[in-house]
Amino acid sequence: FAGSAAFGFGGSGGAGGTGGSVYASTNGGQITTLGDYSQGVLAQSIGGGGGSGGSTMNLSLAYTGSSVSVGVGGSGGSGTAAQAVAVENPGGTITTYGDGSQGIAAQSIGGGGGNGGSAVTFAASGTYSAAISVGGSGANGGTGGSVDIVNANSLVNPAYGSGDITTHGYAASAILAQSIGGGGGNGGYAVAESGALAAAGAAAVGGSGGSGNNASSVDVTNYGKLTTTGGGAAALQAQSIGGGGGSGGYAYAGSIAQIGAISIGVGGSGGTGGKGGSVLVNNAGDIAVDATATGNAPGILAQSLGGGGGSGGFAAAGAAGFFGAASVAVGGGGGNGGSAGTVTVKNWSSLSVAGDMSPGAVAQSV
Repeated sequence: FAGSAAFGFGGSGGAGGTGGSVYASTNGGQITTLGDYSQGVLAQSIGGGGGSGGSTMNLSLAYTGSSVSVGVGGSGGSGTAAQAVAVENPGGTITTYGDGSQGIAAQSIGGGGGNGGSAVTFAASGTYSAAISVGGSGANGGTGGSVDIVNANSLVNPAYGSGDITTHGYAASAILAQSIGGGGGNGGYAVAESGALAAAGAAAVGGSGGSGNNASSVDVTNYGKLTTTGGGAAALQAQSIGGGGGSGGYAYAGSIAQIGAISIGVGGSGGTGGKGGSVLVNNAGDIAVDATATGNAPGILAQSLGGGGGSGGFAAAGAAGFFGAASVAVGGGGGNGGSAGTVTVKNWSSLSVAGDMSPGAVAQSV
């Protein structure tokens, strides 16, 4: 009756586990798959995602005296790194029938950062009251490891076979190589409300977003003939993509009192994007693409993409009092985007492409 206080703290999320290095080889054999999303060779290293932070909700009530309520959301756990992935095809032939069925797919993907926990507080008293909420911070993502694919034939070693790769299906690249940085977790939101007969105050601060992490280098060397007939994807696709930054949490603060009230809301800042790594494609094999029905199928697509920055959290604040009231709200700043790496494409063979929005070769650093 004479006063009360409530305090709550959300637990932190745990970190993910690290992905190990991966090596795969066809040993020159013949591979055929039937069915959607049935790759000829699939090699992946994937870092574990971080856990989300715990949320908290607090209530403090008092008939007289002061009432205080404080809540802090838990921070997210970190995403962890993926390791290097290497694939070799020493002259083997690979044929797939089905949508999303790449001939060779190699990926190294960093784990995403966990989200921050939310915080909600409420305080009320017959005299004075205060409520404070702070959203938990989102965690950083993990790095994507390097990716290396070599598709060889008798030009490299007379004992090797043709190294030809053929796919029949939509979004089925003959070769897909990707290094992807983990995205940052989102910041937790914060809500604080306070009411009293004399004076009341409320403050809410949204959690900041975690940073996206970097991708690593991607190298593809091809000597075999690559043939795709389904469209919707490049015959040879090599990408290094930085992770996107997490968004900042929103904040809302409200207070009401007879004498005076004040409220402050501050949105969380967005996380920065990760860097894209270098991309190198050396192609000495003929590439034939038939995408006349679907389009959107380049012969070669090589990209290094920096991760986008996270959005800042919005803020709102309101206060009401018979003799005076003030409220301030400040939105969180957006995060910076990540830079992209160098992209190099060297082609010594023919590129035959049929279909709308299907260029022969595309090289981009964005």
